[in-house]
Amino acid sequence: MIERLNQDLGPFVTETVAEIVNAPLEDMLRITAERISRFFATPYTCIHFTKSFRLPKYLSRGGLAHCPLAGMPDSSHREAFIALEEELGELAEKSGQPLIHRPATLNHAGWGEFQKRFNLRSGLSIPLTYQNEVFAVIDIYHTEPVNLGELNPLAIGALGACLYGAAKKEVLIKSLQERDDVIEAFARTIEAADRYTGGHVDRVSRFAQMIGNGLGLSQEELRHLRRSALLHDVGKVGVPESILNKEGPLTTDERLVVETHPLIAQKIFKDVSDPGLIGALDGVLYHHERIDGRGYPFGLKGEAIPLQARIVAIADTFDALTSDRPYRPRIPLERALEILNECRGTQLDARLVEVFLDSVARE
Repeated sequence: MIERLNQDLGPFVTETVAEIVNAPLEDMLRITAERISRFFATPYTCIHFTKSFRLPKYLSRGGLAHCPLAGMPDSSHREAFIALEEELGELAEKSGQPLIHRPATLNHAGWGEFQKRFNLRSGLSIPLTYQNEVFAVIDIYHTEPVNLGELNPLAIGALGACLYGAAKKEVLIKSLQERDDVIEAFARTIEAADRYTGGHVDRVSRFAQMIGNGLGLSQEELRHLRRSALLHDVGKVGVPESILNKEGPLTTDERLVVETHPLIAQKIFKDVSDPGLIGALDGVLYHHERIDGRGYPFGLKGEAIPLQARIVAIADTFDALTSDRPYRPRIPLERALEILNECRGTQLDARLVEVFLDSVARE
Protein backbone atom coordinates (compact mmCIF):
# COMPACT_ATOMS: atom_id res chain seq x y z
CA MET A 1 0.00 0.00 0.00
CA ILE A 2 2.71 2.48 1.03
CA GLU A 3 4.88 1.65 -1.93
CA ARG A 4 1.99 2.12 -4.36
CA LEU A 5 0.96 5.40 -2.78
CA ASN A 6 4.47 6.79 -2.91
CA GLN A 7 4.79 5.73 -6.55
CA ASP A 8 1.39 7.16 -7.51
CA LEU A 9 1.61 10.38 -5.48
CA GLY A 10 3.96 12.03 -7.97
CA PRO A 11 1.56 11.82 -10.96
CA PHE A 12 -1.37 12.64 -8.64
CA VAL A 13 0.31 15.82 -7.40
CA THR A 14 1.36 16.84 -10.93
CA GLU A 15 -2.17 16.40 -12.27
CA THR A 16 -3.71 18.21 -9.31
CA VAL A 17 -1.37 21.19 -9.59
CA ALA A 18 -2.08 21.43 -13.34
CA GLU A 19 -5.82 21.56 -12.62
CA ILE A 20 -5.75 24.10 -9.79
CA VAL A 21 -2.85 26.40 -10.67
CA ASN A 22 -5.00 29.18 -12.18
CA ALA A 23 -8.06 28.73 -9.98
CA PRO A 24 -9.22 31.13 -7.22
CA LEU A 25 -8.17 29.96 -3.77
CA GLU A 26 -11.58 28.66 -2.68
CA ASP A 27 -11.92 26.59 -5.86
CA MET A 28 -8.31 25.48 -5.52
CA LEU A 29 -8.96 24.12 -2.04
CA ARG A 30 -12.24 22.48 -3.01
CA ILE A 31 -10.73 20.73 -6.04
CA THR A 32 -7.69 19.62 -4.04
CA ALA A 33 -9.87 18.17 -1.26
CA GLU A 34 -12.03 16.34 -3.81
CA ARG A 35 -9.04 14.88 -5.62
CA ILE A 36 -7.39 13.79 -2.35
CA SER A 37 -10.64 12.13 -1.27
CA ARG A 38 -10.77 10.18 -4.53
CA PHE A 39 -7.09 9.27 -4.37
CA PHE A 40 -7.32 7.94 -0.81
CA ALA A 41 -10.80 6.43 -1.41
CA THR A 42 -12.43 8.25 1.48
CA PRO A 43 -15.38 10.64 1.76
CA TYR A 44 -13.57 12.76 4.35
CA THR A 45 -10.71 15.13 3.55
CA CYS A 46 -10.14 18.68 4.74
CA ILE A 47 -7.40 21.29 4.55
CA HIS A 48 -6.73 23.45 7.61
CA PHE A 49 -4.42 26.47 7.56
CA THR A 50 -2.39 27.12 10.69
CA LYS A 51 -3.47 29.98 12.93
CA SER A 52 -0.19 31.80 12.30
CA PHE A 53 -1.02 32.00 8.58
CA ARG A 54 -4.06 34.20 9.36
CA LEU A 55 -6.06 33.19 6.34
CA PRO A 56 -9.59 34.67 6.55
CA LYS A 57 -12.03 31.89 7.41
CA TYR A 58 -14.29 32.50 4.41
CA LEU A 59 -11.34 31.82 2.09
CA SER A 60 -10.71 28.38 3.56
CA ARG A 61 -14.27 27.09 3.13
CA GLY A 62 -13.41 25.15 -0.01
CA GLY A 63 -10.90 23.06 1.88
CA LEU A 64 -13.43 22.19 4.58
CA ALA A 65 -16.24 20.99 2.31
CA HIS A 66 -15.35 17.32 2.88
CA CYS A 67 -14.59 17.66 6.59
CA PRO A 68 -16.61 15.21 8.74
CA LEU A 69 -17.78 18.16 10.82
CA ALA A 70 -18.94 20.27 7.86
CA GLY A 71 -22.63 19.39 8.16
CA MET A 72 -22.73 18.49 11.83
CA PRO A 73 -25.01 20.71 13.94
CA ASP A 74 -23.68 22.54 16.97
CA SER A 75 -23.51 20.28 20.01
CA SER A 76 -21.21 19.29 22.83
CA HIS A 77 -19.98 16.42 20.63
CA ARG A 78 -19.17 18.81 17.80
CA GLU A 79 -17.10 21.00 20.11
CA ALA A 80 -15.22 17.93 21.35
CA PHE A 81 -14.61 16.79 17.77
CA ILE A 82 -13.31 20.24 16.78
CA ALA A 83 -10.92 20.12 19.73
CA LEU A 84 -9.78 16.66 18.60
CA GLU A 85 -9.24 17.85 15.04
CA GLU A 86 -7.28 20.87 16.25
CA GLU A 87 -5.12 18.65 18.45
CA LEU A 88 -4.32 16.37 15.52
CA GLY A 89 -3.39 19.36 13.40
CA GLU A 90 -1.16 20.82 16.10
CA LEU A 91 0.63 17.50 16.55
CA ALA A 92 1.29 17.25 12.80
CA GLU A 93 2.34 20.89 12.69
CA LYS A 94 4.85 20.46 15.51
CA SER A 95 6.38 17.28 14.14
CA GLY A 96 6.38 18.35 10.48
CA GLN A 97 5.73 14.68 9.63
CA PRO A 98 2.61 12.71 8.61
CA LEU A 99 0.65 11.72 11.69
CA ILE A 100 -1.41 8.50 11.91
CA HIS A 101 -4.60 9.28 13.79
CA ARG A 102 -5.26 6.08 15.66
CA PRO A 103 -2.04 5.79 17.70
CA ALA A 104 -2.02 9.53 18.33
CA THR A 105 -5.59 9.59 19.62
CA LEU A 106 -5.91 6.36 21.60
CA ASN A 107 -5.96 8.29 24.87
CA HIS A 108 -8.20 11.11 23.61
CA ALA A 109 -11.63 11.00 25.21
CA GLY A 110 -13.41 12.00 22.02
CA TRP A 111 -11.78 9.59 19.58
CA GLY A 112 -14.09 6.64 20.20
CA GLU A 113 -17.20 8.78 19.73
CA PHE A 114 -15.65 10.40 16.67
CA GLN A 115 -14.98 6.96 15.13
CA LYS A 116 -18.47 5.76 15.91
CA ARG A 117 -20.20 8.88 14.62
CA PHE A 118 -18.51 8.82 11.20
CA ASN A 119 -17.65 5.12 10.91
CA LEU A 120 -13.92 5.87 10.86
CA ARG A 121 -11.17 3.32 11.41
CA SER A 122 -8.05 5.41 10.93
CA GLY A 123 -6.65 8.43 9.16
CA LEU A 124 -3.70 10.66 8.49
CA SER A 125 -2.69 14.28 8.93
CA ILE A 126 -0.13 15.50 6.37
CA PRO A 127 1.58 18.84 7.09
CA LEU A 128 2.15 21.16 4.14
CA THR A 129 5.35 23.14 4.38
CA TYR A 130 6.92 26.09 2.63
CA GLN A 131 10.53 27.05 3.32
CA ASN A 132 10.57 24.53 6.20
CA GLU A 133 7.54 26.06 7.94
CA VAL A 134 4.20 24.29 8.26
CA PHE A 135 1.39 26.52 6.96
CA ALA A 136 -1.44 23.98 6.58
CA VAL A 137 -2.42 20.42 7.40
CA ILE A 138 -4.37 18.00 5.21
CA ASP A 139 -6.57 15.71 7.33
CA ILE A 140 -7.58 12.44 5.68
CA TYR A 141 -10.10 10.29 7.58
CA HIS A 142 -10.50 6.66 6.50
CA THR A 143 -13.32 4.18 6.93
CA GLU A 144 -10.91 1.25 6.58
CA PRO A 145 -7.90 0.43 8.75
CA VAL A 146 -4.80 1.58 6.86
CA ASN A 147 -1.22 2.13 7.83
CA LEU A 148 0.23 5.15 6.08
CA GLY A 149 3.07 5.70 8.51
CA GLU A 150 5.83 5.55 5.90
CA LEU A 151 4.23 7.99 3.46
CA ASN A 152 6.86 10.30 2.02
CA PRO A 153 5.74 13.88 2.78
CA LEU A 154 8.13 15.29 0.14
CA ALA A 155 5.98 13.77 -2.60
CA ILE A 156 3.25 16.27 -1.85
CA GLY A 157 5.60 19.28 -1.67
CA ALA A 158 4.65 20.70 -5.08
CA LEU A 159 1.00 20.75 -4.07
CA GLY A 160 1.92 22.54 -0.86
CA ALA A 161 3.92 25.18 -2.73
CA CYS A 162 0.99 25.80 -5.07
CA LEU A 163 -1.50 26.20 -2.23
CA TYR A 164 0.90 28.39 -0.27
CA GLY A 165 1.40 30.79 -3.16
CA ALA A 166 -2.34 31.15 -3.78
CA ALA A 167 -3.18 31.54 -0.10
CA LYS A 168 -0.42 34.08 0.49
CA LYS A 169 -1.67 36.13 -2.46
CA GLU A 170 -5.19 36.12 -1.02
CA VAL A 171 -3.93 37.21 2.40
CA LEU A 172 -2.03 40.11 0.84
CA ILE A 173 -5.00 41.13 -1.30
CA LYS A 174 -7.27 41.02 1.74
CA SER A 175 -4.79 43.17 3.64
CA LEU A 176 -4.75 45.72 0.81
CA GLN A 177 -8.54 45.70 0.61
CA GLU A 178 -8.79 46.35 4.33
CA ARG A 179 -6.32 49.21 3.97
CA ASP A 180 -8.39 50.60 1.10
CA ASP A 181 -11.42 50.58 3.39
CA VAL A 182 -9.48 52.71 5.87
CA ILE A 183 -8.25 55.01 3.09
CA GLU A 184 -11.80 55.48 1.78
CA ALA A 185 -13.15 56.20 5.26
CA PHE A 186 -10.33 58.69 5.88
CA ALA A 187 -10.91 60.44 2.53
CA ARG A 188 -14.66 60.73 3.09
CA THR A 189 -14.11 62.10 6.59
CA ILE A 190 -12.02 64.90 5.12
CA GLU A 191 -14.55 65.42 2.34
CA ALA A 192 -17.37 65.76 4.86
CA ALA A 193 -15.96 69.13 5.94
CA ASP A 194 -16.88 70.56 2.52
CA ARG A 195 -20.64 70.33 2.14
CA TYR A 196 -20.44 71.04 -1.60
CA THR A 197 -18.20 68.13 -2.58
CA GLY A 198 -20.11 65.03 -1.48
CA GLY A 199 -19.00 62.08 -3.62
CA HIS A 200 -16.12 64.10 -5.10
CA VAL A 201 -13.35 61.64 -4.20
CA ASP A 202 -15.32 58.69 -5.60
CA ARG A 203 -15.96 60.48 -8.88
CA VAL A 204 -12.36 61.68 -9.20
CA SER A 205 -11.24 58.10 -8.54
CA ARG A 206 -13.56 56.79 -11.27
CA PHE A 207 -12.44 59.39 -13.82
CA ALA A 208 -8.78 58.75 -13.01
CA GLN A 209 -9.30 55.01 -13.47
CA MET A 210 -10.84 55.68 -16.89
CA ILE A 211 -7.67 57.46 -17.95
CA GLY A 212 -5.46 54.79 -16.39
CA ASN A 213 -7.34 52.03 -18.20
CA GLY A 214 -7.08 54.01 -21.44
CA LEU A 215 -3.32 54.17 -20.99
CA GLY A 216 -3.09 50.44 -20.26
CA LEU A 217 -1.61 50.89 -16.79
CA SER A 218 -0.81 47.76 -14.79
CA GLN A 219 -3.04 46.58 -11.93
CA GLU A 220 -0.52 47.85 -9.40
CA GLU A 221 -0.36 51.26 -11.10
CA LEU A 222 -4.15 51.42 -11.18
CA ARG A 223 -4.32 50.57 -7.49
CA HIS A 224 -1.88 53.37 -6.65
CA LEU A 225 -3.83 55.73 -8.91
CA ARG A 226 -7.10 54.92 -7.20
CA ARG A 227 -5.61 55.57 -3.78
CA SER A 228 -4.06 58.78 -5.00
CA ALA A 229 -7.43 59.99 -6.30
CA LEU A 230 -9.14 59.09 -3.04
CA LEU A 231 -6.53 60.96 -1.00
CA HIS A 232 -5.83 63.91 -3.31
CA ASP A 233 -7.62 66.45 -1.09
CA VAL A 234 -6.52 65.04 2.26
CA GLY A 235 -4.49 68.20 2.96
CA LYS A 236 -7.75 70.16 3.18
CA VAL A 237 -7.97 68.87 6.74
CA GLY A 238 -5.84 71.95 7.52
CA VAL A 239 -8.07 74.41 5.63
CA PRO A 240 -10.80 76.14 7.70
CA GLU A 241 -14.36 75.06 6.83
CA SER A 242 -15.31 78.73 6.54
CA ILE A 243 -13.03 78.97 3.51
CA LEU A 244 -14.01 75.60 2.03
CA ASN A 245 -17.70 76.49 2.21
CA LYS A 246 -17.52 80.19 1.40
CA GLU A 247 -20.32 81.28 -0.92
CA GLY A 248 -18.52 83.67 -3.19
CA PRO A 249 -15.06 84.40 -4.54
CA LEU A 250 -12.10 83.80 -2.25
CA THR A 251 -9.83 86.66 -1.31
CA THR A 252 -6.17 86.47 -2.26
CA ASP A 253 -5.24 85.45 1.29
CA GLU A 254 -7.97 82.80 1.40
CA ARG A 255 -6.83 81.35 -1.93
CA LEU A 256 -3.27 81.15 -0.61
CA VAL A 257 -4.58 79.17 2.37
CA VAL A 258 -6.37 76.72 0.05
CA GLU A 259 -3.21 76.34 -2.00
CA THR A 260 -1.34 75.04 1.05
CA HIS A 261 -3.31 71.80 1.09
CA PRO A 262 -0.76 69.78 -0.96
CA LEU A 263 1.96 70.90 1.48
CA ILE A 264 -0.24 69.91 4.43
CA ALA A 265 -0.64 66.47 2.82
CA GLN A 266 3.14 66.29 2.44
CA LYS A 267 3.51 66.81 6.19
CA ILE A 268 0.83 64.22 6.95
CA PHE A 269 2.63 61.55 4.92
CA LYS A 270 6.25 62.57 5.54
CA ASP A 271 7.03 59.55 7.75
CA VAL A 272 5.10 56.97 5.72
CA SER A 273 7.19 53.95 4.69
CA ASP A 274 4.43 51.67 3.37
CA PRO A 275 5.02 51.15 -0.41
CA GLY A 276 1.27 50.90 -0.91
CA LEU A 277 0.88 54.50 0.25
CA ILE A 278 4.16 55.91 -1.05
CA GLY A 279 3.09 54.82 -4.53
CA ALA A 280 -0.05 56.98 -4.23
CA LEU A 281 1.56 60.24 -3.10
CA ASP A 282 2.50 61.79 -6.46
CA GLY A 283 -1.12 62.55 -7.24
CA VAL A 284 -1.72 63.88 -3.74
CA LEU A 285 1.24 66.29 -3.77
CA TYR A 286 1.32 67.47 -7.38
CA HIS A 287 -2.24 67.40 -8.80
CA HIS A 288 -2.41 71.23 -8.81
CA GLU A 289 0.76 71.64 -10.86
CA ARG A 290 0.17 72.86 -14.43
CA ILE A 291 1.75 71.79 -17.72
CA ASP A 292 2.76 75.44 -18.36
CA GLY A 293 4.52 75.70 -14.98
CA ARG A 294 2.00 78.12 -13.44
CA GLY A 295 0.56 75.67 -10.93
CA TYR A 296 1.24 75.13 -7.24
CA PRO A 297 2.86 74.37 -4.84
CA PHE A 298 6.19 73.86 -6.68
CA GLY A 299 5.65 75.30 -10.15
CA LEU A 300 6.60 72.06 -11.92
CA LYS A 301 6.28 72.05 -15.71
CA GLY A 302 5.45 69.51 -18.42
CA GLU A 303 6.60 65.94 -17.81
CA ALA A 304 8.43 67.01 -14.67
CA ILE A 305 4.95 66.60 -13.18
CA PRO A 306 4.50 62.87 -12.36
CA LEU A 307 2.07 60.97 -14.62
CA GLN A 308 -0.16 60.07 -11.69
CA ALA A 309 -0.56 63.76 -10.78
CA ARG A 310 -1.32 64.74 -14.40
CA ILE A 311 -4.09 62.11 -14.46
CA VAL A 312 -5.61 63.17 -11.12
CA ALA A 313 -5.49 66.82 -12.27
CA ILE A 314 -7.77 66.05 -15.23
CA ALA A 315 -10.16 63.95 -13.13
CA ASP A 316 -10.28 66.63 -10.42
CA THR A 317 -10.83 69.45 -12.91
CA PHE A 318 -13.60 67.62 -14.74
CA ASP A 319 -15.48 66.85 -11.54
CA ALA A 320 -15.07 70.44 -10.34
CA LEU A 321 -16.61 71.67 -13.61
CA THR A 322 -19.55 69.27 -13.53
CA SER A 323 -20.39 69.67 -9.81
CA ASP A 324 -22.16 72.42 -7.89
CA ARG A 325 -19.69 74.64 -6.07
CA PRO A 326 -20.27 77.38 -3.47
CA TYR A 327 -19.39 80.07 -6.04
CA ARG A 328 -21.27 78.66 -9.09
CA PRO A 329 -23.65 75.92 -10.27
CA ARG A 330 -22.41 72.94 -12.24
CA ILE A 331 -21.43 73.40 -15.86
CA PRO A 332 -23.24 71.34 -18.53
CA LEU A 333 -21.34 68.28 -19.71
CA GLU A 334 -20.73 69.47 -23.27
CA ARG A 335 -19.33 72.78 -22.09
CA ALA A 336 -17.16 71.04 -19.48
CA LEU A 337 -15.64 68.85 -22.19
CA GLU A 338 -14.99 71.96 -24.30
CA ILE A 339 -13.19 73.59 -21.35
CA LEU A 340 -10.98 70.52 -20.94
CA ASN A 341 -10.07 70.82 -24.60
CA GLU A 342 -9.26 74.51 -24.12
CA CYS A 343 -6.92 73.63 -21.21
CA ARG A 344 -4.85 71.17 -23.25
CA GLY A 345 -1.19 72.05 -23.21
CA THR A 346 -1.56 74.86 -20.67
CA GLN A 347 -3.20 73.60 -17.48
CA LEU A 348 -3.62 69.97 -18.48
CA ASP A 349 -1.60 67.29 -20.31
CA ALA A 350 -2.87 67.31 -23.94
CA ARG A 351 -2.37 63.57 -24.54
CA LEU A 352 -4.12 62.57 -21.33
CA VAL A 353 -7.04 64.90 -22.03
CA GLU A 354 -7.46 63.12 -25.36
CA VAL A 355 -7.45 59.72 -23.61
CA PHE A 356 -10.09 60.95 -21.15
CA LEU A 357 -12.31 62.44 -23.88
CA ASP A 358 -12.12 59.15 -25.80
CA SER A 359 -13.09 57.27 -22.63
CA VAL A 360 -16.06 59.58 -22.02
CA ALA A 361 -17.19 59.19 -25.63
CA ARG A 362 -17.21 55.38 -25.26
CA GLU A 363 -19.39 55.43 -22.14
